[in-house]
Amino acid sequence: MKHNAGKGRTALRFRRFMACLLVAVSLVLTISQGAAMAAENSAASVTGGLKAPNDAFSFGYVVSSYMTILADPGYVDVPVFRWGNIRGEARIDYKTEDITAIAGIDYTATSGTLLFGDGEWKKIIRVPLSYENCCGDRMFRLKLFDPVTRKVQTFIDFEILRSGPDESYPSIFSVFSGPCMFFHWASGCSTFNEGQDVSFRIFLTKPTTTRATVDYTITSDSATAGADYTGPTSGTAVIESGLSETEVIIPLVLDGIEEGMESLTITLSNPTGNTSLEWENEISATVEIRDMPAPNVVNFKQPVYYVIEESGWAEVEVVREDTKGEYFVEYLIFPNTAIYDKDIKRSDSIYNRGYRGSFIFEDGQASAKLRIELVDDALKEYRESFGVVLFSDYGLIRSSDIYMTEVVIYDKDHLPSS
Repeated sequence: MKHNAGKGRTALRFRRFMACLLVAVSLVLTISQGAAMAAENSAASVTGGLKAPNDAFSFGYVVSSYMTILADPGYVDVPVFRWGNIRGEARIDYKTEDITAIAGIDYTATSGTLLFGDGEWKKIIRVPLSYENCCGDRMFRLKLFDPVTRKVQTFIDFEILRSGPDESYPSIFSVFSGPCMFFHWASGCSTFNEGQDVSFRIFLTKPTTTRATVDYTITSDSATAGADYTGPTSGTAVIESGLSETEVIIPLVLDGIEEGMESLTITLSNPTGNTSLEWENEISATVEIRDMPAPNVVNFKQPVYYVIEESGWAEVEVVREDTKGEYFVEYLIFPNTAIYDKDIKRSDSIYNRGYRGSFIFEDGQASAKLRIELVDDALKEYRESFGVVLFSDYGLIRSSDIYMTEVVIYDKDHLPSS
C-alpha cells in the first residue's frame, strides 16, 4: 500500500511539473510570438525605415490650369514644385491623358514618379510632342496624384498648336510671383517669408516661333539688396521658340533681425522677338517680405517612444535649442501599423491620411509635450506603431535626425491571465 501511495504521489508531482512546464512553454511561446509579430509589424519603422506620408507635402504647378504650347521644339518641360515642407523625401506620381490629342500621334504618353530628395523643391517633367500638319490643334492633360491613395492633387491642360501663332499681332509679356504655399497652381503671391525663394514667372500670352527676350530690373522698395535678398538685380529673361514662360528666382535672406514688413519689385522692359508690353498693369510685380524669427533647431527628444495601450495616452516630447521668443511648430500624426479609430482616437482634424496639428513654444520654453489619445480594446494586438513628423510651412525648422518619431504601442491583453 505504501509503495502504491508513493507511486501515486510521484505521478501527481510529475503531472504538476508537466502542467507547470506547459504553462511556462506556452507563456514563452506567447511572448516570443508577440515579439515576432511586433518585429514583423514594425520592422520597417523601428529599424529606421519609417517615412512621413505625402500628406505632409504639397505639390503643384506655378501656372494656371491651361497652357498653349508649340509642337515645333518636339517637347514641353513642365516644372513641378514642392511647397511648404521640404524636409525629408517625398514622392508624387504623374501621368498624361488624352483630351482631344491622341497619345502616340500628337504626343508621347508620359508617366512616372518624381522623387524629391531632402531639401529639394523643384523637378521637371518632359513630355515629347509630335507635329502633324494634317491635324488641328489638340489638347492633353498632365495630372499629379498621390502614389498611395491615387487621389489627383492637381492637373494642367496643354493645347498643342500645330502651326505658328498669328504673327500679325505680338505676344504680350506678363509677370507674376509664385509659387504660393498651399496652392496647387498659383496666379501670384503678394507676401513671402524671409528664407524663401521668390519665383517670378515671366510668360507670354501665346508661344512664339522665334526666340523672345525681355529685360527685368529688381527694385528695392524697403528691402535692401544683399541684406534682405540676393542674386542679380537685373538681367534678361529668355523664352525659346515654341515655349511661353520662364522664371527668375530671388532668394530671400533669413537674418533673424526684427525689421517689420519689407518689399521689392521686379519690372519688365525692352521686349524682343515680336513681343510687347501692352498690358501696363502686368509689366511689374511687387512682393512683400514678412519678417521671420531666426531659424531654430526643433526635434523630438527621442526617435522612438514606447507606450502601453491600457494607459490611454501616448506622450511625446518636442525640444528646441533656442528658447528666445515665441515659435510656431506644426506636426502630422500618421498611421503605420496602428490605425485611426482602432488604435488611435480619431480627431475632427483628420488631414487626408493623418492628423495635422500645431503648437506654440512660449518665450523661454524649451520643451513641449504632445498627448495623443489611444484606443484600449480587448483585441490581442501585440505591438503596433504610428509616426509623428515635425514640419514648418515657413521653412523655419532646422531639425537634425529626430524631426520624426515613432510611437510603439504595447498591448498587455495578449498575455495569458494565469
